[in-house]
Formats: sequence, C-alpha cells, structure tokens
Amino acid sequence: MVQFMPLGDRITASAGEHGRITGAMAGGTEQVGNIASGFTLAEGASVTFTAEPDTGYEMEQWSVNGTPVSGETDNTYTYTAGSAGAVITVAFRPVEYTVRWTAEHGTVTADEYSGSAASIRGGTQVTFTAAPHNGYVFDHWTIDGETLTNETATLRWTVPTGQEATMEYAIEAVFTENTTTYSVTYDASGGGTITAEGHEASPATVTYGQSITFTAVPAEYGYVKEWRVDGVPVPNSSNKTSYTLENVTQAHTVTVVFATAVRYDVSYAVNGDGGTLSAAADGTELALSAGQQASVAGGSRLVFAAVPSSGMMTGHWTVNDIAVTRENMSSLGVTMDHCLSNTLTIESLSRNVEVKAAFAEYSGFSIPTGGPGYEIFGVKRLPADTLPDTEIRAGGDVTFTVRPTAEYSDFSKLTVNGYDCLTGSGKAADCETVSARKNADGSYMQVDWAGDTAAVIDTDTGEIIPAYVFVATLPYSGYSYVETFFSMNQESWTTAHVNAYKYFGGVTRIIQCDDLKTGVQKHGKDEVVLNKSYQELALLIKHTTTYKGLKPLYSEYKKSRDKEKYLRGREREIILFEASAWALKAAGVGDKLPDLGKLREEYSRLSEEKDRLYAEYGSLKKRMREYDAVKQNIDSILSPNRGQEQDKAL
Repeated sequence: MVQFMPLGDRITASAGEHGRITGAMAGGTEQVGNIASGFTLAEGASVTFTAEPDTGYEMEQWSVNGTPVSGETDNTYTYTAGSAGAVITVAFRPVEYTVRWTAEHGTVTADEYSGSAASIRGGTQVTFTAAPHNGYVFDHWTIDGETLTNETATLRWTVPTGQEATMEYAIEAVFTENTTTYSVTYDASGGGTITAEGHEASPATVTYGQSITFTAVPAEYGYVKEWRVDGVPVPNSSNKTSYTLENVTQAHTVTVVFATAVRYDVSYAVNGDGGTLSAAADGTELALSAGQQASVAGGSRLVFAAVPSSGMMTGHWTVNDIAVTRENMSSLGVTMDHCLSNTLTIESLSRNVEVKAAFAEYSGFSIPTGGPGYEIFGVKRLPADTLPDTEIRAGGDVTFTVRPTAEYSDFSKLTVNGYDCLTGSGKAADCETVSARKNADGSYMQVDWAGDTAAVIDTDTGEIIPAYVFVATLPYSGYSYVETFFSMNQESWTTAHVNAYKYFGGVTRIIQCDDLKTGVQKHGKDEVVLNKSYQELALLIKHTTTYKGLKPLYSEYKKSRDKEKYLRGREREIILFEASAWALKAAGVGDKLPDLGKLREEYSRLSEEKDRLYAEYGSLKKRMREYDAVKQNIDSILSPNRGQEQDKAL
C-alpha cells in the first residue's frame, strides 16, 4: 500500500496474493526502499512500479486508491506524485492452460466448450460427460494417463493453478465392450408357432445392443394378426410372419398373436364354349375342375382371366348369377375396364363367389383413321384387350378426337353415323354418345397487322413515329396478344409469333392469317400458299415444343422394365414425341434444339429474297396481262364469225 501525506507525499504499495511489487524512480534502476510500509515522494516526482506474479499467475489490473487504472495491464506502471497521498495496489489472476478431452468407442463433451480442446483458466471447474457407442459401457476416466477411481460417466474437474503457463492437461473417457446379457421371452397366442433365430427355446439370451429375429408360422387358415413387445402392439405388423427386435438394452417379452382367417367358397366356370377361364387368389392360381370350389381367405384379391378362342370374344360375365353391367360393377364388388373386358377383378373377397364367363362370335367395327381435310387422334377403346386394335368390338366403347388438317382452320360439317356434331341434329345410329366442341382444343390462332397504325412520339425531337400493331387471337377463348413494331418486315412478323406463343403458353396446330405478304405467298381461287419460312417456323415451334414437353415422359418409358405396360394409356404421347424427334432430325436439328435468334436471321434473309422475287413476279404478271390482251385481239381477227354468232344469240 502507498499513501501520500500533505506537505510531503507518502506512498504505500501492496501486491496482495500471488505476487509482489518492486519500485524504482522513473528513469532509474535503484529500487525505492520501504515500498511495502510506505515512502515519501516529492510532488511531481515519478516512480515506476513492477509487478512480479508467482508461477501460474499473470498480471491482471493496477489500481490507485481502489480505482482501476484504465489500460494499465502490463507488469510495469509509472506513478507521478501529487499533493495528496496515494495507495497503489496490483491484482494477479491464474493463467490459462490447454485442456484436451478424448474417447475411443464413445464421445466426450465439455460444458460451455465446443470441439475437443480449449484454453481454460486455472481454478475453473469443468463438467465432462461421456457417452458410449452402441455395444460399449463407460468404465473410467484418466487425467494425464492417471486413472481416476469411483467415477461416473460425469466428471467435475477443477483446472489446477500454480503451474507453468505451458502446462497441458489430457482428459480421456475409457469405454469397454458391454457384455451384459438380457433375457427375451417369446411366445405365440391363438394357434401357430414362433421361433427365434439362433435360439432353441424361450427365453433367449441376448447381449447388450444386439438384435434378435423371430419367425411366426400360422396354423392352417390362420394368419398373423399382430406382434407385441412387452404387451404393446407393434405398428403395421399385421400379416408379417417375421419380426426383428433391435438394439436390446433390457429384458423384453415378444408375443405373436394369430387369428383364424374368414374363408369363402370360390368357383368359376364357362357358360357354353368358345374359350377358357382361369382364376388366381393373391397371385396363386386356383386350378379348379368343373363343380369344384376353393376355400379362399377373406380379403384376398381375385383375378379371373377369360381367353376367347380364335374368332370369339367375351360375351358377358355373371357374378353369383347376376349379369355384370357398367352400372352394377361397383355394387357387385368387381373392377373392370369395361363390362366386356377379358379380365374381371375382385379387389377384396368378402363373400362366397361364383363367376362365369360366356363367349360370343367376334363382331367388330372399324375405327376411322382420318380422311380428306381431317385427322383422327386420341383413340381410346374399351375394352382394349381385343384384337385387332384398329377395330372396336360390338358392345364396346370408343372415343376419339377429330380435327381439321393443317391446311384447314375449321369444319364446315362433321357427322358421325348421320349425327351432325356441329348442329346437334340427326340420329346417331350405333352411337350411344356423340359430342363436339368447336375449336375447343385451341387448334388455331388468328393473326394480322391491325388496320390503323399507332403513333409513338419522340419526347426529345417531337417526331411522330408510326408503329404497327400485331394482333394474335385464340377464337374459342377470345384470348388475344398485342405487340407493336416499327416495321412490318419478316423479322418482326416472326418475333411477334414467338412472343405470342410464349404469352399463350403453347403452340397451335394452325395459324390463320390474312393475305399479307409476310405470311402468305400466294392466295388464288383454289389455294393459299403460305410463305415458306412462315410454314417452317410454325412447324419448327410445334415440334420443338412437343419434343421438350414429352421428353421426360419418353425418358421414363425408355427406362421402364415393362415397356408394354407403360405404353398402355400413354401411346399417343409416345407416338407424338417420336414423330417430333423424327421431324427435328429431318430438319437437321441434332440434340441441341433450334436457336430462334439464328432462325430470325435466316427469316430476314429469306424475306429479302422473297421481296425481290415478288417484285419480279409482279413485273412478269404485268407482261403476261399484256400478252393476253394481244392474244385476244389476234383471236378476234382470226375468228370473224364469232361476232356474227353473238349477234344472232342476242
């Protein structure tokens, strides 16, 4: 302690515990005497104090008259005397040591510290927790290789003080293999047997952390109702003949509960001849002779398969002497694509069943495939399990879509067996349902430049710049797309179509446009010839869009193990993809799809060439008209009687 006295400063210095203080006049080396008991220092004079901590400690803080001196944490401190006395003190603290903790066959964690090592100040208490891996148990702790006794998996340890600052400590948790065994009792309830893998009889002895597998064998007509562990049902264990109890860490009781299945009589037969009939229960064939019955467990899935002889077809089915129709399939508990399909399925057997099939001479009707100005697609037959696939058998259903071919925009008349699908009049012989939606599929898009030009005003110059308005409309929905351009050239025309399709989110089969030369090359009395590049654009966009949209489905089809099964119901999409791929290949498109930017450049070039040819065509057309007039005059001169005959006719 240092104390200053009036009229001659009195200074006392004290280091407290874990160190000492020495002092010397500032700038000198001679130590000040009686530093602990006090000495007098003239006002304005300075003294430098040096703190010397004990081993294992370091300088913490200088204080003057009990107030810490800000920023003074070095071992030296210089004090300048004033007019009053002063008490100078210094505090020391333990140094930090590196502490590491490790374990084999388990883990060790330290509270408030992450990882496996930390710098921890001496005197700090740390709690370590050991956790064994599966199959191991905690045995003991070691500190710097020294074994601790009578310790649990939780260690509370205080970091020693008074050691050199370079000192390190190593904490290790030691685990040993768990050889504890547990008794697992197993039994069966309700009729049947249970065995445990590797064990002759109950109870089984299982080592800590190990697993044990049980196998259940039901009695005749029995099944596994459920498994139980310590009396608690195991979720989703019904009908499972094996069960594995994993990671045994205590004694258990395993019970398998059997139940007797409800069974029903099943029989099948063919009425008359013309084919054969077979049946299977849950994939197992039921080989029955005439008049025989099979006892089948309730809930089983029954599949009856009729195989018509050559020239025959399935005529009808009966279930318990009730004829199967489209209307009563659900009430009879059967599942069929069509009531005349070759396959009848009972998803879950719940009663005695007698199934019969009858065959009839095959009678079929051809399915239209298209004609002049129209095409047929999306054909779906029910039943679909009869041949040939180009026909629909008598009593079956067929649906298809009719649309105009690319050179036509719409139907003027569409009839099915005398029924007018556009007006809804007439009688549809042999047609149960006939429906039509005009342009319902958005098959074409109407395009044109608007009649009046728009105007854009340059705000800097005041110039009025004409703008040409492109309009695309889907007539069925009425949706429209509008965009302005500063030119009506081929590039603008093409760009407008691309943007319109992006806006609509798809590509139409048909583009209907007026006689503008950017879209139509020739419009005669009997034909309309579209600009070649315009046609190619629409086709290229159509095939590209189809290819990209159906490629994921086609990839799944190629990866499918049963391609025929995958193809059913997706045949149209697969055909469309392959047709688009072929068309793109024929157009010279490889794996990389077309670059529309480059296409536009090519269209621009073609447009210039077209304009040149168009001008030449106009000139030639004018000359042809002149030649035609000369020819008419010559014909009049060479045929003088024509005028006389005309006069007589008048």
